[in-house]
Formats: sequence, structure tokens, C-alpha cells
Amino acid sequence: MLKKCLNCFFLIFILVLIGCNNNENSEYNNSSKEISSDDDLVIDDFEVDDNIKLCAWRGCYNDFDFESNSLVQYCEENSWPSYKKALENKFDFLWIASVNFSKDGVFYVMHDNNSYRTCNYNIELREYYSDDIDRLLLNNKGTYNWQEQDLRIPRLEDVLKFCFDNQFNYGIRLGWLPDYYNTSNSIWNSALELFEQYHMPECIYSGTYDQISIIKKKHKDWNCQLLIESTLSKSDALDFVQTFNNENFNNMSVIIYNSHLSCDLVEYSHANNIRIFLVIDFVINDDFIIQIKNIKVDALITNYYIEL
Repeated sequence: MLKKCLNCFFLIFILVLIGCNNNENSEYNNSSKEISSDDDLVIDDFEVDDNIKLCAWRGCYNDFDFESNSLVQYCEENSWPSYKKALENKFDFLWIASVNFSKDGVFYVMHDNNSYRTCNYNIELREYYSDDIDRLLLNNKGTYNWQEQDLRIPRLEDVLKFCFDNQFNYGIRLGWLPDYYNTSNSIWNSALELFEQYHMPECIYSGTYDQISIIKKKHKDWNCQLLIESTLSKSDALDFVQTFNNENFNNMSVIIYNSHLSCDLVEYSHANNIRIFLVIDFVINDDFIIQIKNIKVDALITNYYIEL
């Protein structure tokens, strides 16, 4: 009698385990269907890539608040606290999105030509000398406990030196430089001198075809990156990369927006040794992180830390 009871108990235990396993598989499959709702982002047979680089876009100036599922400003963009926070959070790159210069040719890291949005002073940087710009203070925004020295607009040379001294790779967008170069072009000459002084092997120079060509002519082994305009469609973005690849530049990557993201673009790029850097200009969730791992995006460019 006891033996029969034990056999019955064992059989019931096995059936319960099978049922639980089926439920888990069902939940996993349902989750996969939700993640894969956009057919353009589905690869059926993949190996998840956990080696995604993080790039601090204008520094790390936002924090993610899990309670409200939103971003909370930590400090002003392109400020020393935002650069130091990126370094502390172990970002792989500091991403210098824009540079401006003064009337006497000193480079400053500021996204807008006019300082009003980040400084509340309505001036065009290129119309003022560096002595005047050095006296401007950034907005005292965010949760960071500001000191006056933190509020100065960073000079590009100081930022590049900060990166070099800390062996913190930088990526820099070249949109502030002309699409042409000659030996008398003082802006390009000054920029190249800074790049050559503080360059590290992993640093990236992002720009138009003409700007990249200027860099490659001087330093063919430097990492360069083609910026795809956000207004292009997915198919146009793929065509753009395919056309550009015919130039046979080495050490190349492309910077894209979520509207460009497709398996075809990623697969073609990787097949031709081109890395994909994706701009994250929105709050992402776990499902999206799984998607970008599935299709093997190489790097995320973001202004807040993302746990991958």
C-alpha cells in the first residue's frame, strides 16, 4: 500500500514538473513574439552580442528614474560634471557632438552656435573673443551640486586632454569643419593639430564623406564614421552605406538613428567590416535592449547610463 502511494506521488510530481516547464516555454514564446513584432528586426538564428559599447552623447547629463520611468536632468549638457560622470560610469567613449569657435579661433564644446539655450546669454560664439566666452557660465540645472568652476564652457583642447589623461576614448563629430581643405585653412589646421596631439587608437572622427576623406588622407588608419541624416528612410540609409562602402575606406563605422535600424543594414555593414553606432534619443525598455543585442548593434550613443 505504501509503495503504491509513493508511486502515485512520484507520478503526480513528474506531471507537475512537465506542466510548469510548458508554462515557462509558453511565457518565453509569448515574450519573443512581443519583442519580434517588428519583422524588420528579427533574426531567427542569432547569438546575443553582449559586447555593446556605450558612448556618452554630450556627456552623461541625465539619470534614469526607475519609479517614473523617465529621465531626470543631472547637469547641463557639455559640462565638466557630465564628462566626469561619463568617465565614472565607465562609458567606452565620450561623444563630442558639436564644436564652436570664437572670433580668435579658440574651439569650444557647445552644441548650438548661440549660447542662449545653455547659458541664457544671447550671443553668437563666433562673434566674440575667447576672453569674453571664458566668462560665460552654463545654466545651473539639474541635481548636481554645482561649483562655479563647473559652469565654464569647456574648451575643446581641455576636453581632449581630459580624455587623453584618463585614457577615455572620444568620438567627435566634424560638422563644425568645412567640407574642403587646403594648407591655408586655419580651422582645419588647428583642429588637426589638436587631434594629432590627443589622438588614441580607438578614437573616432564622424562626418560627411568629404570631411572623412580629409582625415583619411592625413591618417588612413584612424577610425572614421559616416553620419547618416535622420531624415533618410531605412532603404535609403542602406543604399547610402552600400554606395559609401565602394570607396573601400578601412576602420569605418556609421552612425544611425532608430528610424534607420534594420537587419539588412546591420548584416550588410558587418559583412563589410563596418560598425553600427545607434543614437538613443528616447527612453528605452528591456525589450528594445534585447532587440539591439539580437541584431548585433555595435554601440549605443546616449546621454544617460544604460544597463546592458
